[in-house]
Amino acid sequence: RCIVVAPSLLEVQQYKDSCKGAGFVDPFPVDGRKMKCFKDYLAAGKNICTTHHLFKNIDGEVLELLREYQYELIIDEALECIEIFDKLSTSDLKMLFNQGCVHLEKGSERLRWNPEALPEYKGKFDEVYRLCVNGNLVWHKEKFLLWEFPFEAFHAFRRTTILTYLFEGSPMAAYLRMHGYNYEVLSIK
Repeated sequence: RCIVVAPSLLEVQQYKDSCKGAGFVDPFPVDGRKMKCFKDYLAAGKNICTTHHLFKNIDGEVLELLREYQYELIIDEALECIEIFDKLSTSDLKMLFNQGCVHLEKGSERLRWNPEALPEYKGKFDEVYRLCVNGNLVWHKEKFLLWEFPFEAFHAFRRTTILTYLFEGSPMAAYLRMHGYNYEVLSIK
């Protein structure tokens, strides 16, 4: 079982066309969301080709399915694993803290949703809620929020291969080193 993660939909289609024998499928929207289809494909053990954008939205349910089915991951071009999260104003963040909706996880500085305050939240902060539940938001140096790809995802795969050039200078390489992930750089001569 294999998941290929490519930068764009055009490249996803190129993988599907070039690797017909692998039977790659790419998720399509179900109820307006591709993640539902992605999860269904995982549970069915399909070979999947998807975009960086969709892959960066994986959650705990996806991680469980990946562990269960022992997928191999192939990433075409390094992922952006850390980004500044600017979709929440300072006053909204302060309000969420003051109302007890969120708290910082000790040790990791991850912003977490407080399930006792608002258990199944639906509203203006849906994206923040989802990212807090997934552990994607990190309070950096008490100044701003970062979105971070869930590092645990790399441990859910049987093997990970990243196809890129100048990897050592990429933000993804720094991210992997920051988390103590050992990797080997191979090249074609």
